[in-house]
Amino acid sequence: MNSRLLWEHEVARLTLRRKELGISQQELALRMGTSSSGIHNYERCKVVPSVERWTAWRHAVGLPALLFRSDEAHHRWRKGFTGDKR
Repeated sequence: MNSRLLWEHEVARLTLRRKELGISQQELALRMGTSSSGIHNYERCKVVPSVERWTAWRHAVGLPALLFRSDEAHHRWRKGFTGDKR
């Protein structure tokens, strides 16, 4: 798996977790000490956060700082944000 696809899987997992918890992008930004536009850019894969920001993101949604593949989360994320049916 290439690094871009792996990162998309991670973003999908974190975005879905935020939504499951009912946390807005603004609230997540406050928890992470960043801007809501930064969160938007992270969730759309327009910007890749530093390792420190990524760790803060995971902790803010109650997840440990681990990377692993999640096909289901990635599929739901792509379909929701890009309209891609794959």
